Amino acid sequence: MRSLIALAILGCILTCTGSCRLMRSEPPSNIRIAFSYHDLSEKDIDFLSRFDVIITHNFVDGKTLKKLKSGNAKLLSYEWLPAMYFCGDAQGWGKMVYQNRIFWTLDPDDSGPNPMGEKFGCIDLFYDMANEELLNARIDHLVNAIQSHGYDGIFFDWGSGWDAFIEYKYDFLTDEFRKRHPDLDYNDKVRAFMKKIKEHDLLIMLNGGFRSRGAGLNMHADYDTVESMFTTTDCGNNYHEIYIESEGLQKVCDTWFNNAERAVSLSKQLPDRARAAKADIPLLFLNYAFPFYEFTGGVVEIDSKKYAVHKRTEDRQAIFYTMACSYIGNSPGFTNGDDVSLEYVKDNIYFESLGPPQTDIKKLRDGVYARFFSRGFAIISNEDIALELALPGDKKRLYDLYNQRYVEVMGKVAHIELKSQVYASGLKHPIGRIYRYEH
Repeated sequence: MRSLIALAILGCILTCTGSCRLMRSEPPSNIRIAFSYHDLSEKDIDFLSRFDVIITHNFVDGKTLKKLKSGNAKLLSYEWLPAMYFCGDAQGWGKMVYQNRIFWTLDPDDSGPNPMGEKFGCIDLFYDMANEELLNARIDHLVNAIQSHGYDGIFFDWGSGWDAFIEYKYDFLTDEFRKRHPDLDYNDKVRAFMKKIKEHDLLIMLNGGFRSRGAGLNMHADYDTVESMFTTTDCGNNYHEIYIESEGLQKVCDTWFNNAERAVSLSKQLPDRARAAKADIPLLFLNYAFPFYEFTGGVVEIDSKKYAVHKRTEDRQAIFYTMACSYIGNSPGFTNGDDVSLEYVKDNIYFESLGPPQTDIKKLRDGVYARFFSRGFAIISNEDIALELALPGDKKRLYDLYNQRYVEVMGKVAHIELKSQVYASGLKHPIGRIYRYEH
C-alpha cells in the first residue's frame, strides 16, 4: 500500500479539456469505503460503523467486530497479493510457506533479493502463483482465516499482479516465473486464484487492478482502488518549522495537492480503465492528508525568535478536495491520515449523497470544473474564485457542506465563493466544495 506506482501514473495521463464525455453507464458512487490499519478508539469505531465497507490490516476482536458491523458494514482484511514476509519466528501459514519455499516461492534463497522485507529485518517470499499445491493451501488458509474471524472478504495489495513486477523492475521474479512456466501467464493464474476465492462467497477488493493488462484482474473483484491521485502525504524537501501547542517546535509540511486539470483527467480516465474488464466495478479514490496546523492566536518566544502557536486539526480542505474530485468522477472517495490512519481525517462529508449525475464534467472556466447531480453538485478550482450559478428546477436553497451554512441566493442565482485556507507554510492550495440542493 502507499506504492510509488500511483504517483508515477500522474505524468502519463493527458489532461481533460472542455466537458469530459461519459463513455458508458457508470456504477453508483455512493458506496462508502474506509481504511484503518491501526488500533481503533471508540470514536474510530463509531465513525467506521457508518461505512458500507471497512478495510483493516489485522483482524479486530469480537467486540469491535460487532460494533463495526452494527450498521451492516462488510469487513475486509489486508493481504499482500504476490508475497508474504517471513521474519524468522513465523508460525502457522508463514512457517508452512517457508518450509515449502523451494517449490512454493519464486525467490526461495534466503540470501536472494529482499526489496521489501529487508527494511523490516525480514525476507519477502513471492508466491509461485502457478503452483497448484500452494494455491490450494493458500485458499484454504485465507478462507478459514476470514470466516473464523467473522470478516467478509480480502483486500489484496499490489492488485495488478505481474504488472507490479514490471513497474518495480523485479526481473529476478519475472525471469524465474518464465523459466519455470514458459507457457503460462502469471495473471491468468491470479485470476484463477481469485475465482476460487469468490466460490466461497467472499468479497475481493484490489489495490490497482486497473493497472493490470486490460484491467483483467478486476474480472473477479468487487472493488478496485487507486491511491494518492488528488492529495497525499509526500513532503519531498518542503518541510518547515512551526510551533505546535503541547509539542513545541516541529518540522511539518503541507498536504500535497494535485492541480484541478490533472485531477479531472484522473477522475474520468481511471474509473474507465478499471471497468475495462468489469463494467460495474467501483473504483475507490483513496487519498492521504496531513493535519492542518491552525493558528491559535498565541505567540511564543524561543531564543529571541517569535513563533506563532498552532494546533493540529483536520485538513478539511484536503478532505473536501479529494471528495469533490471523486464526485466529479462519480466514484467513491476516502482520505486517510499518514500511514493509513484515521488521525485528523474523520468528517461527516463521507456520509452525504448527491444522487445520480445529471451532467457530464463541466469546465466552468480555466482551472474550475464542476459536475451536477440530482441533489447537488461538486466543484473544484485551482485558485480562490467567486461564481454565480443558477439553481435548477424547484430548488430554492443551497447548502455549503464545507462551511456548514446556506449560500446566498438571489432569485434563482447562488453566489458561491471558493477560498483556500492559508497553510502554515504560507501557501494556498486547490479547493474543492460540495453543495446540497434544498427546496
